[in-house]
Amino acid sequence: MASDESAITIQFTTVSKLFEEIYAGGTRDALVVQNVSQQDYTDIDNERERRRRKFRLKRYYSERQILIVTIPTLTHELLHKTLFGHIYAAVDKAGVGFEWFPMGATTWRGHPNGDAGEGDSSGGQISRPSPFNIVLLIKLDLSSEDIIIETWQAAQGDTASLEPSRSQVITISRGLNTDTILSSSSSERHGKERVI
Repeated sequence: MASDESAITIQFTTVSKLFEEIYAGGTRDALVVQNVSQQDYTDIDNERERRRRKFRLKRYYSERQILIVTIPTLTHELLHKTLFGHIYAAVDKAGVGFEWFPMGATTWRGHPNGDAGEGDSSGGQISRPSPFNIVLLIKLDLSSEDIIIETWQAAQGDTASLEPSRSQVITISRGLNTDTILSSSSSERHGKERVI
């Protein structure tokens, strides 16, 4: 997903107006929609299937009535597919590729509180079908051309009432001499490194 500056927030009114906003054009790859009831979410999903549209209902928060829509722009697709390729190569190199399966943009429904979501690229162990504990989120800040990678971890304990937490942020930006500058921050690590 591109940077937060490229996402706009709108109030839900009708399914047709939402589709107009999604396809309004521009470079944004995300849209935050407020006041989306569970029935509205179902109607939006059904209409998307009927129209065979390619956008993703990234995350639906039932209690907060918020829907995050991602629009698969070229940059969006390049970022997540490249990262997933590297992750799968590392899994295979570690000798556990036969235990891993790609799940693509599978829609996950049936959460007790009515939440739902779709990943861009996802995968997991065949032998352990359980909720994900770590999520990598990639953003591209078009104005600075920075790539931001965030690591989010599942909340411990009663996950129905706890929000995930961001445990690390890595910012990759081009330096003056065209070397890549990597800035990493987390609860354990702060600072900058130069990667050549």
